[in-house]
Amino acid sequence: MKNNHFKIVVLLIILLMSIGYIINIVSYDAPNFIKKGKIDFSDVNLEEEKVVVLNGEWEFYWNEILYPEDFQQETIKEAEYIKVPGPWTQDLNNNKYSGKGVATYRLILNNVPENFYYGLKKQNIRNASRIFVNGEIVLSDGEIYGKTGENISGNISKATYFYVSKPQVEIIIQVANDDFLVGGIAKTIYFGRQANVMDTNHKTIVFELLIAVILFTVGLVLMLFYLTNFRRSREINELLFFSIICISASIVSATLSERVIRYLLDVITLEMIFKLMYFNIYTILSVLVFFCDSLEKNLIPVKLKNGIVIIYGLYIFTIIVAPMAVFLIFSRFFMFFNSLVLGILFILVLRLYLKIKVVGDESLKYLTYPILLLVIFNVTLYNVDLIIYSLGLKRNINAGFIGMLSISLVVTFLLSYRYSKIQSKNQEISMALVESFYQIDQITKTSERNQLAFLQAQIKPHFLFNAMTGIIGLCYNNPKRAGKMLTHLTEYLKYSFQINLDSDHITIEKELYLTKQFVAIEKERFGEKLNISYCVEKEVLSYKIIPLIIEPIVENAIRHGILKNKTGGNIYLNIGVENELLVIEVIDDGIGMDESLIHSIKEKTRREGIGIGLINIGIRLKSFYDSDLMIKSQIGKGTKVSFEIPLTYLKEVKK
Repeated sequence: MKNNHFKIVVLLIILLMSIGYIINIVSYDAPNFIKKGKIDFSDVNLEEEKVVVLNGEWEFYWNEILYPEDFQQETIKEAEYIKVPGPWTQDLNNNKYSGKGVATYRLILNNVPENFYYGLKKQNIRNASRIFVNGEIVLSDGEIYGKTGENISGNISKATYFYVSKPQVEIIIQVANDDFLVGGIAKTIYFGRQANVMDTNHKTIVFELLIAVILFTVGLVLMLFYLTNFRRSREINELLFFSIICISASIVSATLSERVIRYLLDVITLEMIFKLMYFNIYTILSVLVFFCDSLEKNLIPVKLKNGIVIIYGLYIFTIIVAPMAVFLIFSRFFMFFNSLVLGILFILVLRLYLKIKVVGDESLKYLTYPILLLVIFNVTLYNVDLIIYSLGLKRNINAGFIGMLSISLVVTFLLSYRYSKIQSKNQEISMALVESFYQIDQITKTSERNQLAFLQAQIKPHFLFNAMTGIIGLCYNNPKRAGKMLTHLTEYLKYSFQINLDSDHITIEKELYLTKQFVAIEKERFGEKLNISYCVEKEVLSYKIIPLIIEPIVENAIRHGILKNKTGGNIYLNIGVENELLVIEVIDDGIGMDESLIHSIKEKTRREGIGIGLINIGIRLKSFYDSDLMIKSQIGKGTKVSFEIPLTYLKEVKK
């Protein structure tokens, strides 16, 4: 009877997850506000709405790349209208178009409140695009008719910000597609006040980044456990296979939607991103077959298993050697094939699970089938979510992300329990694992309350990867240092998340504490290569400033100044008062920066060699204090970044 109850519970969990996912799809709300290429903001409160989805009937000009001045000409042809978001295969008059080519979209926004900064967030425009707002180019992704006359794909989710001085806003989007199966504005474009668009953009990035980091961490820990135990325990291959599934899922998550992998690798191209994404998707599906077979021998008939692996292997080889336009041709077939394979695996496992009557001493074996069912179901959910998202029927793929994250943690727990007896000699490593998961869980919960603070703290993907990897590595050789480093990381994250941007200001003392925790982590990693000196006048510690305008400058000096110097270097942080001005200076003797890089920072232009931190600080200093970020640098000598705030702006802590 107990066995039947347990089976019912497992099946109910799967049923409830299925219902939840269906509700997630059905509740997808994509209202079409735009009619005949126009939208009226007279009745829209942009403070309450936060961001507005620009869905509906856009003007559409097929096979033409039109510029703002072209629409001033009387000879311009009459517009067709097409639904956005969606592929450009057919307009509202049922005119059909090729999947590849060029086109121009146009939209007029009327009665927009004037004299505010606004933002646009584009997600997926296939595959190269340029966006003009009121005659000025504000965003370019890829190249349309570049130097060689060819279109170079971009298709990266981006946000752009601009000032609106009149009530009518004209948005023109040029689009070109030579690679993807079908071109067009595939995902919703968001419009709103700058702060609201930034908030939406940052929350999405942080969410997807955390998913990728946690999945990678789980996979890495399982991989390390396997490598340290495989000689003594021959039957733990499922740990190896599941670790590969988790690591591959983390890479897929980093290449989808916001494509957060570009924060790790600035030079990565769209083709490389697609190759990474498809390679790891089919790695997951291939390894899943071996994972099932390792947990339950003879589950899959040999001929069926070999056939599936050979087909996936050939496609993975095609992904590696062929250009994107070639391997994408087969993607629709594999969407169907993936569903077929996952369906067969699920039925095979479910059939055995319903028959099993194992109890007592063999209870560990009784866990095998729930593990397999949950893994296969969640990989299926992930696959379905990818398909629906790629067709533009869902705004995001959060359900798939959360499903993979949940199952990775659940299966990790079940596999750990399954092999608890052979882990007795590695108890210290296991405790470190549990503590790491606890810290990551705290990160996730806290970031949900304050994700914008997390991004502005500039906790970048490679920082979290390096810090966690360093901690795991030290667990083997120097647990004391590992504990110390984990303490610094915990304090750093805790203070980052405690920053409440609604209150606008924190004391210099708190900002300085956050900075010191970050430096301590980097110091643990790089040792004598990094040195920092603090010269801070005691009376300024109680002054209140806007948060996160000191730590990102120090972080930038470490990452782009000192660590790029083979011999390392020194950083000097000076804070004091001169002539009724609060003066903050960060000086390093690193590699320095050239004038073009300094110009890019002052012009708020993102490029390789600088993070968005300095650009963000410059914008906020100007907005809050009408102050500028000052940069002096000499190649090979070092850099000085400073700013001044009139004391009249500062608020002292009430004692």
